[in-house]
Amino acid sequence: MRLALVSLVVPLAAAVATPPPVAAQVKVSPAVGLYMPVGNLVQGNLATGGEIRRQLPAGLIGVRIAAWPNHRFGLEGGITFSPSQVAVTDSLRTVDVTSGVMLASARAFVALGPQAARWSIHLGAGVGVVSRGGRAFDNTSGSSAPALALSAGVRTRMRRTAVQMRFELEDYVLSARFNKGLPSETAARMHHDILWSLGVTVPVF
Repeated sequence: MRLALVSLVVPLAAAVATPPPVAAQVKVSPAVGLYMPVGNLVQGNLATGGEIRRQLPAGLIGVRIAAWPNHRFGLEGGITFSPSQVAVTDSLRTVDVTSGVMLASARAFVALGPQAARWSIHLGAGVGVVSRGGRAFDNTSGSSAPALALSAGVRTRMRRTAVQMRFELEDYVLSARFNKGLPSETAARMHHDILWSLGVTVPVF
């Protein structure tokens, strides 16, 4: 899990930290919110036979770093963590098992209005990785997967400051598949990891 995150976050940080030839405005956005997974991760065979596994809603904490070459276009890298548990259901019972989800992404943004306005809307799309860990994924391969990272957000400028409040809706779309190539291989399932977050955006320079 950590190796997968490092392999994505390091190049993301380098890309964001390297500004284009024109002067770019760099902004940092810490945020808190809610992680809302949609769909089952597993519905079929795993090591213990037929079962259903699904990630559970939980809180989240994250941070984003964005570079805006101009008022309409921006590039952003972000990382988010949620202590989401996994509900494991078999023929006898359902048990919530310790887990956690780390999500990282690199996106391009388009602002649908001047950033200097009191209210501003932006849309984003890019690539990401979702890594699941904890006891729920012990001895399970495929816990890290690439994803399509989509987002939409609204920012409002706080009076007499350059700080903005930011509300963001993100969707990490991926194919969940575990233990590929093993007798306990699971079928690929479309999965949505949805993030709702509220934070502040602070210009760095």
